[in-house]
Amino acid sequence: MNAKGKESFLRRAGTRSVLSSLISIAIGLLAGAAVILVVGLANPDLGLASAWDGIRLAVLGLFSTGRNATGALTFGFNPTTIGNMLFRATPVIMTGLSVAVAFKTGLFNIGAPGQYLAGTAASLFIALSIPSSAVPAWLIWLIAFLGGVLAGAYAARGEAGPDGEYENLLVYYLYRYFLESVFDGAAYRSVKLAVLSVALIRRLHRAERDADRARRTELARLYSREIEHSQENLDAVWAMLGDVNRGGRRWLLKMCL
Repeated sequence: MNAKGKESFLRRAGTRSVLSSLISIAIGLLAGAAVILVVGLANPDLGLASAWDGIRLAVLGLFSTGRNATGALTFGFNPTTIGNMLFRATPVIMTGLSVAVAFKTGLFNIGAPGQYLAGTAASLFIALSIPSSAVPAWLIWLIAFLGGVLAGAYAARGEAGPDGEYENLLVYYLYRYFLESVFDGAAYRSVKLAVLSVALIRRLHRAERDADRARRTELARLYSREIEHSQENLDAVWAMLGDVNRGGRRWLLKMCL
């Protein structure tokens, strides 16, 4: 490859995206190593040796096999940790790929996490409902897999344009909070939060009439960061939904919609 070809390769958007991701990972590892080193040196009970072990575990923890008889860390192929990593990372990777493929075709799927939760719930329900004593395990796996695919596809249905985006958002919030209500028993409150979240995001979009799709996505992300993933603010919203009466809830929804 000549110099011109190398230069054009480095200038490609895909190459820059990959390099920026790798550089971000490297910077994150270095920053984490620096924090571990400072904590280890500042704590007399730890010291430099413990800090060095912590740094190696942070960087190479996926290949850690424990400690030998002398207490030193050992590394190698660890099927348990690699399997756990794949178990947790595969759903996130596949959900990201579903958004990327749709985006390449000119569509934007803003409710992918909700579709993932729908598919997961359906797969678990099907797999746990079929007795393994009557049906072969491989067939249960196949039926559960197909059921999850169909449930995720059904949750992904929606109209094109902003209305479809709001529908996908509502699907996401319903699946996210309604499934959690199985454990805390607050199903009605979860539905109210889902509806209110979509209504507030829609209100944010209407406040900027000329907002394009990228800006609408950014506003939804900001809401998610400030409300959905902030326990303090989320608790305040829960309290507000529990305190207002029926007339107050109608006024609130009317204001948002």
